[in-house]
Amino acid sequence: MSSSTSADASPVIVTPLRLGLGSWSAAELFEQYPPQLRDKRKQLLLELAVAAGPPRGAIEATRWRAPALEAPIAITAPTIALAAGAFDYAPADAGAQAWWLNFADAHLFGFYGGPLLAQDELQVAEHPILASVREAFDDASSAAIQPYTRDADGATPVLVRGAERRIAIDLAPGPGRPRGLYGNHFAATAPDAIRAGVTALVPAPAHNILAIAAPSPGHGIYARATIVDALTTATGGFAAARVLSHGDGLRAIVHTGAWGTGAFGGNKVLMAAVQLIAARLARLDGLVFHAIGAESIAAFEEAVTIATTIVPPGATVADPLAIVDALIAHGFRWGVSDGN
Repeated sequence: MSSSTSADASPVIVTPLRLGLGSWSAAELFEQYPPQLRDKRKQLLLELAVAAGPPRGAIEATRWRAPALEAPIAITAPTIALAAGAFDYAPADAGAQAWWLNFADAHLFGFYGGPLLAQDELQVAEHPILASVREAFDDASSAAIQPYTRDADGATPVLVRGAERRIAIDLAPGPGRPRGLYGNHFAATAPDAIRAGVTALVPAPAHNILAIAAPSPGHGIYARATIVDALTTATGGFAAARVLSHGDGLRAIVHTGAWGTGAFGGNKVLMAAVQLIAARLARLDGLVFHAIGAESIAAFEEAVTIATTIVPPGATVADPLAIVDALIAHGFRWGVSDGN
């Protein structure tokens, strides 16, 4: 799969195009563009999140164009780690900058104000300034800054730096929430039971968020175009994180998980392999894969074998789209939505 490039084609480093930049004081952004919440339970979470005062610090949000994967690419071998369990937002090691994936809708943070509490909505509820970023993007006069993680021309990852995590929400079953709070269970839970599962974080740690949208749901065997889209999206988003972190003189570490395999029913092995390969193509310094449950851990382990076989560490990828052909040869099929 990987090989040296031909004499007339020098390998490139994948570099996305920055479409637009917004920067604000978090307090001013929150005041000017408060979250727009339609659900009373989400309103409760916001009240708990701002009980200690408005968000602090500075916010930077950028939107990028993921480049097509066409030219030969010089890759790296990032460190790969498995973390059992959901995002814990642990601080990055010295000299590194952590990015936490947002399993985004095509419309940035699209359902944050409604009754659902899946990964995207959970992250916004815990980091409420993200909702203000969405509202500011919605109001932007520049076509380059729009609240979309993809458009008619493909993926447009959105990266947000400095978002405070004001609360931690316990999703596990507990008194008054026998099935926990994740997904649609949140809407069926009484406010007092929700309140009991929320812990205020004081002082609130600030995190960097990488929002990319997985391919829309399908069925049967994966189409080639769908795998191309997933690989292009992940590589473009990861590369944008690398550009920003390396610009600060820091290593770029992306925390991710079973992206696109919940409500969309994506194949767990394929979507993990796509991200592992994208980490190499994007020249990330590290990727941490958060796996919840034995099935997700097994899928990750299988994906590591597949990704390493297709794109060995340290190689040059002469034809990036040949990666897609190698993935297609596995005959990956769509799964079933989890309803969230």
